[in-house]
Amino acid sequence: MEAPKISLRKEYPNSQSYTITILIGAILTALLAIIFLVFNFKLIQKALVISIFIELFSIISYSLLQTRTIKEIRSTTIKTVEKPIVKEVQVPVETKPIIIERPVIQKIIQEVERPVYIQKESKKLDIPKYEYVGSSETKTFHKHSCRLSKLIKKKYKISNNSDKFFKSHGFKACKVCIKKKK
Repeated sequence: MEAPKISLRKEYPNSQSYTITILIGAILTALLAIIFLVFNFKLIQKALVISIFIELFSIISYSLLQTRTIKEIRSTTIKTVEKPIVKEVQVPVETKPIIIERPVIQKIIQEVERPVYIQKESKKLDIPKYEYVGSSETKTFHKHSCRLSKLIKKKYKISNNSDKFFKSHGFKACKVCIKKKK
């Protein structure tokens, strides 16, 4: 393996950098003249503005005209790779029967008695169905099939089979289900 060769090379600014620097100097000078014509500065103020412009121009020209050192590293590496040598060797193999012991798996079926649920016959509730339903809150009565009768709250609901019962107690007939049918 060889040692790397390091070479230092200086790169000088080209003619384009000089041209750009001169252009920027001319622009800054023209800008300085315009500022002095527009504003009426005293002598100390003019000197201060000129020094600011000179510092600005020097920073810009330094960055454009700076010589740069370039470091080049040249190295060559040599690698040697060794290939493995493969030889075939024949070895006599003794043949022996291979015995593999496996556990015997037996299926065991167990009969389990489980309780069976038998549904008992339920007694039918004897809930009477009334033809008319009234509301003690609004003092109106409806037929059982009327959509408005289903809106009556349980605590205000009164049921009966005759409309005469409701009329005798001062209830008014429903305008939807009873008066329209007549």
